Amino acid sequence: MNHKETPIPVSESDGQMLLSLSLDDLTTDVIDVLAGLIESKVVFDDTPVDGVTTLLLQDIKNLQTSTDAWVVALNSTLPAILQPQVRDELQFELNSAFGAAIEAYS
Repeated sequence: MNHKETPIPVSESDGQMLLSLSLDDLTTDVIDVLAGLIESKVVFDDTPVDGVTTLLLQDIKNLQTSTDAWVVALNSTLPAILQPQVRDELQFELNSAFGAAIEAYS
Protein backbone atom coordinates (compact mmCIF):
# COMPACT_ATOMS: atom_id res chain seq x y z
CA MET A 1 0.00 0.00 0.00
CA ASN A 2 1.38 3.39 -0.98
CA HIS A 3 0.51 6.23 1.41
CA LYS A 4 0.95 9.86 0.54
CA GLU A 5 1.85 12.31 3.25
CA THR A 6 -0.42 15.28 3.66
CA PRO A 7 1.44 18.46 2.83
CA ILE A 8 1.75 20.88 5.72
CA PRO A 9 0.36 23.43 5.65
CA VAL A 10 -2.71 22.03 3.93
CA SER A 11 -4.31 23.91 1.05
CA GLU A 12 -6.59 26.80 1.86
CA SER A 13 -9.69 24.82 0.80
CA ASP A 14 -8.67 21.85 2.97
CA GLY A 15 -7.93 24.26 5.80
CA GLN A 16 -11.41 25.78 5.48
CA MET A 17 -12.88 22.29 5.69
CA LEU A 18 -10.85 21.50 8.83
CA LEU A 19 -11.95 24.76 10.42
CA SER A 20 -15.58 24.21 9.61
CA LEU A 21 -15.46 20.76 11.21
CA SER A 22 -13.50 22.04 14.20
CA LEU A 23 -15.62 25.10 14.80
CA ASP A 24 -18.96 23.42 14.29
CA ASP A 25 -18.60 19.97 15.77
CA LEU A 26 -15.66 19.51 18.10
CA THR A 27 -15.74 22.96 19.65
CA THR A 28 -19.46 22.76 20.24
CA ASP A 29 -19.06 19.37 21.92
CA VAL A 30 -16.34 20.61 24.27
CA ILE A 31 -18.27 23.77 25.12
CA ASP A 32 -21.46 21.78 25.75
CA VAL A 33 -19.68 19.35 28.08
CA LEU A 34 -18.13 22.21 30.04
CA ALA A 35 -21.51 23.95 30.32
CA GLY A 36 -23.01 20.68 31.56
CA LEU A 37 -20.30 20.38 34.20
CA ILE A 38 -21.03 23.91 35.38
CA GLU A 39 -24.75 23.13 35.61
CA SER A 40 -24.01 19.90 37.49
CA LYS A 41 -21.67 21.43 40.05
CA VAL A 42 -24.42 21.58 42.68
CA VAL A 43 -24.89 17.83 42.33
CA PHE A 44 -21.16 17.21 42.68
CA ASP A 45 -21.01 19.53 45.70
CA ASP A 46 -23.69 17.41 47.40
CA THR A 47 -21.87 14.13 46.72
CA PRO A 48 -20.86 12.51 50.01
CA VAL A 49 -17.44 11.62 48.59
CA ASP A 50 -14.76 14.12 49.57
CA GLY A 51 -12.71 15.73 46.83
CA VAL A 52 -15.05 15.17 43.89
CA THR A 53 -15.09 18.82 42.83
CA THR A 54 -11.31 19.06 43.31
CA LEU A 55 -10.86 16.04 41.06
CA LEU A 56 -13.20 17.53 38.45
CA LEU A 57 -11.31 20.83 38.57
CA GLN A 58 -8.06 18.99 37.88
CA ASP A 59 -9.70 17.07 35.04
CA ILE A 60 -11.02 20.30 33.52
CA LYS A 61 -7.53 21.82 33.69
CA ASN A 62 -6.03 18.68 32.10
CA LEU A 63 -8.64 18.79 29.35
CA GLN A 64 -7.82 22.45 28.75
CA THR A 65 -4.13 21.61 28.40
CA SER A 66 -4.90 18.83 25.92
CA THR A 67 -7.33 21.02 24.00
CA ASP A 68 -4.78 23.84 23.82
CA ALA A 69 -2.26 21.38 22.37
CA TRP A 70 -4.85 20.24 19.82
CA VAL A 71 -5.52 23.85 18.79
CA VAL A 72 -1.78 24.48 18.35
CA ALA A 73 -1.49 21.31 16.24
CA LEU A 74 -4.52 22.30 14.16
CA ASN A 75 -3.15 25.79 13.64
CA SER A 76 0.23 24.45 12.54
CA THR A 77 -1.42 22.54 9.69
CA LEU A 78 -3.22 25.59 8.31
CA PRO A 79 -2.00 28.15 5.81
CA ALA A 80 -1.06 31.47 7.41
CA ILE A 81 -4.17 33.18 6.04
CA LEU A 82 -6.42 30.90 8.11
CA GLN A 83 -4.44 30.90 11.36
CA PRO A 84 -6.02 34.10 12.76
CA GLN A 85 -9.41 32.41 12.53
CA VAL A 86 -8.19 29.70 14.91
CA ARG A 87 -6.73 32.26 17.30
CA ASP A 88 -9.61 34.74 17.15
CA GLU A 89 -12.58 32.37 17.06
CA LEU A 90 -11.77 28.82 18.07
CA GLN A 91 -9.26 29.58 20.81
CA PHE A 92 -11.34 32.47 22.18
CA GLU A 93 -14.50 30.33 22.44
CA LEU A 94 -12.65 27.45 24.07
CA ASN A 95 -10.76 29.68 26.50
CA SER A 96 -14.01 31.36 27.54
CA ALA A 97 -15.72 28.03 28.19
CA PHE A 98 -12.74 26.59 30.09
CA GLY A 99 -12.39 29.81 32.09
CA ALA A 100 -16.02 29.63 33.18
CA ALA A 101 -15.72 25.95 34.17
CA ILE A 102 -12.48 26.49 36.07
CA GLU A 103 -13.99 29.46 37.89
CA ALA A 104 -17.08 27.42 38.80
CA TYR A 105 -15.00 24.60 40.30
CA SER A 106 -12.33 26.76 41.97
